[in-house]
Amino acid sequence: MLHKSTNTLLFLCCFLYNGCFTNSYTTNEQNKVIESKGIDSSLTENLAHLHYDLAVPSAEFNMPTTLREISGLGINETGDTLVAIQDEKGLLFFIEAKKGVLVETVKFWKDGDYEGVEIVNNKIFVIKNTGTLYEVEWDKTNEAKMTKHKGRFSALQNFEGLGYDPKTNTLLMACKGESLNKNEYKSIYTFSLDSMKFNAEPLLEIGWNMIEIFLENNEEVANKKDFKKDLLNDKGEFRFSPSAIAIHPITGNYYITSSVGKSLLIMERSGKIVHLEPLLKEVHRQPEGLVFDKRGNLYICNEGKKGVAKIYRFDHPE
Repeated sequence: MLHKSTNTLLFLCCFLYNGCFTNSYTTNEQNKVIESKGIDSSLTENLAHLHYDLAVPSAEFNMPTTLREISGLGINETGDTLVAIQDEKGLLFFIEAKKGVLVETVKFWKDGDYEGVEIVNNKIFVIKNTGTLYEVEWDKTNEAKMTKHKGRFSALQNFEGLGYDPKTNTLLMACKGESLNKNEYKSIYTFSLDSMKFNAEPLLEIGWNMIEIFLENNEEVANKKDFKKDLLNDKGEFRFSPSAIAIHPITGNYYITSSVGKSLLIMERSGKIVHLEPLLKEVHRQPEGLVFDKRGNLYICNEGKKGVAKIYRFDHPE
């Protein structure tokens, strides 16, 4: 059960089904909207896969102290409300997307290491680092229910991101730890919302050999950063650690961030890498979540560490 009043549940039902807002929210004067500088017209074909200048957000929102450890981000159907989680408390944070203002906080379960959140129809899904999924829903009586889904996973997989694929009606589970196949690849697993079952075979696998081949064939991208230094440790072990995953609503490509090595990887559904973008640490201190609205506008949240957590919006070019 969610630990909140009837008024809160009415707000949440309104949020899930209609995307509307209560007018009673706290303003945050520190939030600011920045004029977008757009996309450099000199981008190559590979860089055009990105669509965004991730060093220049269109809008920047400072989060309150309760979200310093922000770890995941989702968005409702109409695109006017974001939902965030943090990796210590079983709380859902509802944020007005346009202004970046925290509207409501709801407790859905006890404290834990929660790492990703997604909204699908009238349900909210949260993933724990162990791979356990928490399904939160409301019925017509405004009573909230929470259901746990457990697979073969454990803390060894160390899940960090959760996305949704509307084409297959599956949740995408990004794992930064050990693959079930115990190989050197980082794996993306799925959970079917039709059968309500996990697939123990990965949908995608990401390895340094794949990135190395891509960089060898894309000199302009390779010259942006010493990716080998950032993505391999002194022992030559692959350090790319998926922290968030989402599907671009227009291209259908997978967008996967890695906080380690500060990078954004873009892959086609076939698993082919089409772009790799460095993330400036001055902007992206610790990217922990990303989500798109239907127009293709991209939101990325960054943990605050010792400072302020931020959500950035990057508008999709018209």
